[in-house]
Amino acid sequence: MTRPSLLIALALSNVLSVSAGVAQERGAPAITAGPGRIAGLVLGPAGQVLPSAAITIRSAVDSALVTGALTDREGRFRIEGLALGEYRLRVSLIGYKSRSSEVIALTAQSATKDLGRIALEVSAVPLGVVQVSVDRPAVVVEADRTVYSAKSMPVAAAGKATDVLRAVPELEVDVNDNVKLRGNQAVAIHLNGRPAPLRGEPLANFLR
Repeated sequence: MTRPSLLIALALSNVLSVSAGVAQERGAPAITAGPGRIAGLVLGPAGQVLPSAAITIRSAVDSALVTGALTDREGRFRIEGLALGEYRLRVSLIGYKSRSSEVIALTAQSATKDLGRIALEVSAVPLGVVQVSVDRPAVVVEADRTVYSAKSMPVAAAGKATDVLRAVPELEVDVNDNVKLRGNQAVAIHLNGRPAPLRGEPLANFLR
C-alpha cells in the first residue's frame, strides 16, 4: 500500500568492439602500410596491468586521427604498419586520467618505438543519480497471497479501513465490521507485517 521509489546509480561506459589482432578505433582511417611500429605497456598506479585501455595515434602535424587500438589482457599494445613521420599517442581508460605522449618520430633509422611502461593515475568519475518512481499495479498475485494497492481505491482517500476492506473482492465485512473471507473463512489481520494484537470488537473499532 505504499509508493516505493527506487534510486539507481547508472555508470555509463564506452564500449569498443575488438577483433582478433590489433583493433582499429571506430572512425579511424585505414593505416597506410609502412615500417613504423609503436608499442608499450599500460599500468595502473599500483603497477597492475590495465587491459582494454584505448590507445589513439594522431599525426603530430595536424592532429588528424591515424589509428587506434586497445591494450590486451596483459596491458600491452603494439601498433604496426605506420608510415614514417611524427605522431602523438594518447592513452585513456574510464576511471583513470588520460595521458598523452611527447612527439614520437618514426624515421628510416628508427622506425620502431617501444614506449615501455605508461602509468595512469586514478581519476574519480562522477556518476549521476537517476530517481525512478515506481507505481505498483493495483493487484499483484503472488505465490501465497494477493496484494491490493489501497491507493488505487477511491474509497481510501476519505473512507475508513473497513471501507477499504469492503472494496477487496475476496473479503466480506458484515454490519458489525467483522472481516471474513468469502465462504465464511477467518481472516488474519496484520499491521505493518505483524499480526494485529487486537481481536473481535476492539479490532473492529480500530479499523473504523
